[in-house]
Amino acid sequence: KTTDGGANWTDVTGTLPRSSSLVSCLTISHVSPDTVWAAMGECDAHCVYQTTDGGTTWTNISTGLPNIPVMSVVQNRLNFNTIELYAGTDVGIYQKHGSGDWILYNNGLPNVVVTELEIFYNSSSPENSKLIAGTWGRGVWESSLPPPPQPPPVADFSADDTNPVINSI
Repeated sequence: KTTDGGANWTDVTGTLPRSSSLVSCLTISHVSPDTVWAAMGECDAHCVYQTTDGGTTWTNISTGLPNIPVMSVVQNRLNFNTIELYAGTDVGIYQKHGSGDWILYNNGLPNVVVTELEIFYNSSSPENSKLIAGTWGRGVWESSLPPPPQPPPVADFSADDTNPVINSI
């Protein structure tokens, strides 16, 4: 990586399994430039890795994904409650919320290799934003994004008497 416009470069592959898998995509978090996801393009358990320290260490976050290549990872920046990721794989799309496992998110998409994922953000109507998938030989597909989970309600009440006297009979 470079932090000075390319004058100096630092190897940040750290604990990525480079000897057994190839990086097919890097996605930088829209919240922190030190958080990056690496999609791995081999048929093994090294599907998606995450760093939160700018690449010094990487953690395998592939639980729930089959042992197949992941070609693309995108983050839904409209979800302010948790990190929401989508992975384009050799058998469709998977979704991950926070520390949860990846789950299949094909939403009508046939069993097809997804080579690229992008999110179109509709600035005037965010609820109309779309997940767009470029596939190998089956064209381009799009899906509405699910609404983000709602935060829990915040209590908003007051009392005039906060030290009531309890009368026993």
